[in-house]
Amino acid sequence: MDSLREVPWQAPILVRDVLDARPWRVAATVAHSVRNAVEEDLVRITVPTLVLAGERDPIVPPRWRAQVTRLVPDARLVTVPGAAHNVLTTAPGPVAGAIRDLLVPTLAR
Repeated sequence: MDSLREVPWQAPILVRDVLDARPWRVAATVAHSVRNAVEEDLVRITVPTLVLAGERDPIVPPRWRAQVTRLVPDARLVTVPGAAHNVLTTAPGPVAGAIRDLLVPTLAR
């Protein structure tokens, strides 16, 4: 669902990851994640939380990102422009900046 939106150099990495993890295990994990009602758990998070997604991520659409941000008491949403689902590996600069901003509050700088 997301592969066509990722940067091309991600394709061989994703294929290798699926093969290393075994396709049947990846399929089982995806099936479980779709059935898991994570929203019920989000309200119990008690620490500052970063909700991070790529702007072009079809797996974590904007509506769900916003819902997660509302459900977690101290959540901050950061959407990385132009990135897809693998935002952690394809946009390290913006991701590192978002994590830094979460860990180092503005007043402490």
